[in-house]
Amino acid sequence: MSRINIAMLFFSMMKVEKDGCIYVKDEAYELEDTKESEKGFQTNEAPLADILLFLDKKGHGKLDRLYCLVTKETVSEKIGGTDKGIKVVEDGAEKSYTSQFDFWSERIRRRFPALGDTDIVSWPLKYDENVNLVSTIQGQVAALADQIKSDYKERLDKDEFHLYADITGGPRHANMLLTSVIRFLQYDNMQLEKMVYSDKNIFSNVNKVFDVLAVEKLYTLIAGADAFIKYGSSAAIEEYFGYDAEREMIPDTSESQKLAAVLRDMRQFSDAIQICQTAKIPQALGALKESLEQFRNIPAGERTPEDKMFAQLMDTIWDGYKEIFPHDGKDKCDQYLSIIKWCKSKGLLQQAMTLCTEWIPVYMVDKGICAPGDQEIAEKSIDNLHPGWKQNFIINPEMYFRSVKSSLKEYRKACCDAIDNALDGKVVVSILPNLLNSNENRKLLEAVAKIKPCLSAFAKAHGNEDERLKKAFGKNKETRKIVNSVLKRLKKGDDSISDLESLLKNSNRDNLIRMQLKKTKGDSILIQLIGLKGFNIDERDEGINKGWESQEGIWRQMMGPLRLADYSGDGIHTLKCLKAYYLLRSERNQINHATEHNILNRSDVEKLISGCLDVLSERIK
Repeated sequence: MSRINIAMLFFSMMKVEKDGCIYVKDEAYELEDTKESEKGFQTNEAPLADILLFLDKKGHGKLDRLYCLVTKETVSEKIGGTDKGIKVVEDGAEKSYTSQFDFWSERIRRRFPALGDTDIVSWPLKYDENVNLVSTIQGQVAALADQIKSDYKERLDKDEFHLYADITGGPRHANMLLTSVIRFLQYDNMQLEKMVYSDKNIFSNVNKVFDVLAVEKLYTLIAGADAFIKYGSSAAIEEYFGYDAEREMIPDTSESQKLAAVLRDMRQFSDAIQICQTAKIPQALGALKESLEQFRNIPAGERTPEDKMFAQLMDTIWDGYKEIFPHDGKDKCDQYLSIIKWCKSKGLLQQAMTLCTEWIPVYMVDKGICAPGDQEIAEKSIDNLHPGWKQNFIINPEMYFRSVKSSLKEYRKACCDAIDNALDGKVVVSILPNLLNSNENRKLLEAVAKIKPCLSAFAKAHGNEDERLKKAFGKNKETRKIVNSVLKRLKKGDDSISDLESLLKNSNRDNLIRMQLKKTKGDSILIQLIGLKGFNIDERDEGINKGWESQEGIWRQMMGPLRLADYSGDGIHTLKCLKAYYLLRSERNQINHATEHNILNRSDVEKLISGCLDVLSERIK
């Protein structure tokens, strides 16, 4: 990869005396950064000498191209100017030139041998105070930036480009134009190495060439603060202060230790938020808050120049982050939601969705919106993808549900015994565990105990089916409901059983009924006795997501009478939170895996995140 050095300047007009001649008289200029002296007849010469001296001392090679912004008065008519030619008196000899710019180009090649192979390019600067200045600047900035990139279009991706600028003189908008062009070129990875300005005995007692790169770098500092506040990126601020991340210090400024600590913590947060290291983000914010507070307490008289520059940004950075800093009275779950909201407001939607996926389960469990009835089982029910038990409990409820059900063997045996007794006409609630020894279960077993008597009455009754059902079951509505449920399930598995009459004719009917009552799926009597009957609400969404519909069924069972999943209020808010989280996580997975089903736009993602945060913040009923 080659190094390409490009310089830009505004060519200053030369003074023409009354006799029509230009008299060359060199004057000494002090170079601010080296304290050396260089001669210059015209205000661009000493700054150019400074740039060439810099390249030589740094070993950066030759100047590849020099772009000179020129006005029409300084170039010949051949290239669209109005200069009809000049006479120059130099070293006592008079010589004619086609234009001021042609003379200066020839002179600097004579004076600076390093410019022997340099392309010197004139670029016409249009300036008309009668035309809108803003549009003039915008048009010329774009044109010059395009020209430079076009000149090097074959090499932009192959070589390193370094810029040098002399911003001396020119019409009022020349300085703005040059600075703007430089900023555009920097976006194409061209590095600004030096920016100079020559002062002819105005701001100092001697002619002087000032290095004003530090002033231009203020743009980097301000842009860096803006980037850190808007996107959490610390790169530009680190670049401005020359922060060495490996040594965690600012070279040559050991006095600015507290500033170095701030930059270290800004970088740690920047890394954590950009890579989305969920565990590190709150820690990084806590460290950043502490280092900012320590920096703020540096006495004004002890602050280094670097400290003073950063201090100008201090309040802005603090205000940009105070809502997500840890605070007394704000627990980690509240901070989680604040950080997610902050990411969404900054347009960091991928980070916001990832943090939602990782943190909202923790929020729901810790805030009691939805928590396991048996935490010990939940802590053991984890997998490699979701090692945090709180995340796994919310993301993978099936795993916890299976583990809980397998731990209910004693419950299941006691309930099966109670069903057997009831089918034999004996209601013995005392054999059930204390948790299940309820009036609701007693009534359920009483209904089961009436199955055989009711079926026997149906077999003996006369009349049509409806009349026989009324005579057989009478007021035993619950018993009839159980029989209907058993018959419905039997019809699905046995073509020979189509109605109650065919069931009665089946010699194995007692065992068939017993097996259906003891099923471990659906709303069987066993499920109801154990307390796994689904949690019910009156309203269900139409067009519900099929994946959520399946998971919702599991949650409803766990939120049933046995409360395998505990919740606050009446449970409706919990189901809304679980659904919002499920839908957001599903879409986040689609986005991460770039599937063909990923059709959401930015607004859709923002609505998903907002919907999830809003339902979490609703008042629990």
